[in-house]
Amino acid sequence: MNTTFVFRCDCCGLIVDPKVTEDCPRCKYPVKPDKEELFLQSSIHELQRVSTYGGGELKIDELIRRYQHRLKVVRQYKKFTTPAALPVPVGAPAPVAPIVAAPILSKVPEEVQVAPAPVSQKISLPEESAVTPSPMKPQPPRRVFSWREFFADQAINIVASVGAFLLLIGSLSFTITTSNLFVAFLVLFIVHAIFGITGFVTYRFQTFRFVAIIYTIIFALLIPLVAYALYRLLIGSHIQFSVPVLIAISATYAAIIYILMAVYQRFIPFAYLGLIALLVADLAVADALNLHYWWWPSMAMILAIPATIALKREGENTWPFEYRWGVLRDPIRYVMYLIVAVSALSLCLIVMYSLGIDFYGSPVSEIRFSILSMTLILLLWATLSIWLARWTRLVLVLAYLVLASVLAFCYALRFESIGYALALTGMAILYHGLNRIAGHRLEPFGVLSLGLDQIALVLLLIVPFISSPLLLIQLFTSVYSPSPGSSSLIYQTSWRTVAEFVAVALGILLSLSVTFERAGLAKTPSKARWCWLLLLGGFLLNWEYSILVLTFNITPVWAFLGLSLVLVAGAVIARKLYSPAWSNPLDTLALLEIILTLSLSLNQNQNIISALLLSFAALLYAVLLYQNRQNLLFLPLILALLAIPTLWSRPLAMLILGILLPLASVAIHRLVTNARKAKQVQKFTGQIIAHMWEWPLLVVGLVYGILSSFVSYSNGMSAMQIHLAFIFRLQ
Repeated sequence: MNTTFVFRCDCCGLIVDPKVTEDCPRCKYPVKPDKEELFLQSSIHELQRVSTYGGGELKIDELIRRYQHRLKVVRQYKKFTTPAALPVPVGAPAPVAPIVAAPILSKVPEEVQVAPAPVSQKISLPEESAVTPSPMKPQPPRRVFSWREFFADQAINIVASVGAFLLLIGSLSFTITTSNLFVAFLVLFIVHAIFGITGFVTYRFQTFRFVAIIYTIIFALLIPLVAYALYRLLIGSHIQFSVPVLIAISATYAAIIYILMAVYQRFIPFAYLGLIALLVADLAVADALNLHYWWWPSMAMILAIPATIALKREGENTWPFEYRWGVLRDPIRYVMYLIVAVSALSLCLIVMYSLGIDFYGSPVSEIRFSILSMTLILLLWATLSIWLARWTRLVLVLAYLVLASVLAFCYALRFESIGYALALTGMAILYHGLNRIAGHRLEPFGVLSLGLDQIALVLLLIVPFISSPLLLIQLFTSVYSPSPGSSSLIYQTSWRTVAEFVAVALGILLSLSVTFERAGLAKTPSKARWCWLLLLGGFLLNWEYSILVLTFNITPVWAFLGLSLVLVAGAVIARKLYSPAWSNPLDTLALLEIILTLSLSLNQNQNIISALLLSFAALLYAVLLYQNRQNLLFLPLILALLAIPTLWSRPLAMLILGILLPLASVAIHRLVTNARKAKQVQKFTGQIIAHMWEWPLLVVGLVYGILSSFVSYSNGMSAMQIHLAFIFRLQ
């Protein structure tokens, strides 16, 4: 791609071609790089010398006048000290004149008569008499303040300033004292116009630049007074204007004048005043249209939209901020940032205020639509800003603003909770779909691809809580309190149930899609940490399963028992066919599902609870034995020990387990431990337990045998006697 460079004169800004000409045809500034480099080096050296020796506080105009005056003095001095030419004989040595330091004359007489030397006179000086003076150290010039010179130089400025002050005081006094409001306004406006015209005209002349600055400042200060005089005039006339309309007119006039003054005089404070006046006019228009305060941030943001043109655009034209108009660029940008920050803060306050009103049961639709308009305008501003300034790393902000706009839309139209759930599910599908379709095209935007998936996952997580926040409580209520007093704890089916079921099902599919895309659908995933997203899919699966259980009135404990067995089988298959990276999340889900099943079985009889605990313990032990995972053998031990309270009234069962488990441990030792034992023979130390697979069976059998004996002794009869209902006292 060819790049075209446009060369401009650094002095006047004229477009020139350094290959064609060496100097600017307008201002004669060197534009050839080599020549410009020499010029700049020489200029910097001279200016540094002036600044070092006392001229740092001089203005450029003063330095020019000082050099012009000094040039005249040097020329007169050269004319005064140059002698007439003397004839020199042939063969005679060239005369050598002594060098004498002459004082610098600040004033040279107009007529000086010098007697010429005789023609025949011969000047002969010995060579030793020539004295070479030592170099003199330059002394910094001393500036002596003089009131006479000050009044002589600043006479015009002083007279103009005093005249302006007297004219201003006189006009203000007349305006205050007169009873005719029209005449007062007319006089003040004429004085205002005189100061403005005079300031604009005299600013073109360097001599009157100071006067022009004073007059323009007075002109700017008179703008509010003229507006106030106009307000007084219109209040008492037949023409009726409201206060906001008058403020809008006055502020618009002030904005135009201030901006023109800033451009003409290149004075940045006037630019800030003009922009603030424009903002005041905008808010006054909002008040004149009888818009409430919650619409004012949107009205202010209307000014921020065209102000985005002031943002920096690399490699592009900066129109319209060229030449004199460039003074407006920074003020427009900073005032725009201020408007956006205040509007965003106001939006947060309005949202809190609206939510407070909704809490007390009196929502206001107008406030809701103002929130929607503000979010849409903020989205438009952010889009233009990122596009014009090429802020590619901030494109993710647009995703958050789009999401905020969707929520504001749902809030304005008073959607139900299921409406919010469907809207958020749709946004999650949109973000992940955009990532799947245009994934490679999103790479130049930094973390945009990852950010979209993260937003989608967060939305999938909160959708169930939005649609049915009390679902888990309703599930446990259906188990332990089938007829609660509160109707909110009873799950009621309707069309919302179908919508929620569809939303959660889409969430499950979407979470699996993100997991497989990020981790890599392979036997060994490239990014194993993304496999843990299966936990989110498992959570959504449990939520979906709970909806089915409550809808069809299925007994939760048996329903979730089946789901637990399916997850255990899935974890075993995943570890066998794929890799631990895929099976570890499934193992966690299976364990959590077992805990949930046991928590839903507490209303069953003791036999069912003990059977579930012992069955899960045996299942986990068999799975761990099959997968050779010795470090998790404590899990079946915990489940077996948790069954003790349910077996306390059945000592015979504990006795049988206490007899069978040690026998089973012998079989496990012979068939498993010896087969997996290391080749070297280890001594009987504490380390041998680490290679034993039967220790949970031994511990449980020992504990059950001890507890069975304790129960038999405390009841005064054996476990068999308790079971057969025969009373035989122990001898």
